[in-house]
Amino acid sequence: MGQPADVLRFDQVELRRWRVDDVETLHRAITESRDHLLPWMPFAATHDRKQGEGFLAYGYVPCRGVGDQSFDVAGRTIVSSV
Repeated sequence: MGQPADVLRFDQVELRRWRVDDVETLHRAITESRDHLLPWMPFAATHDRKQGEGFLAYGYVPCRGVGDQSFDVAGRTIVSSV
């Protein structure tokens, strides 16, 4: 199975992978949602920008045949992260 497209568009929605320049958006999303994330994602307890930069620099990673990527809607509103 090949690598999925970097950007998927349908109607007014644009889904795309995280990019290295999204570090501020990622940091804000984790910081603002920390209490909600902690029961399922222990990394949120110690998350900082440096960890976010490392995650974003890592890029595409195949995961059981499905892309292990994250998406957001055009306009910078995060709707999903896998």
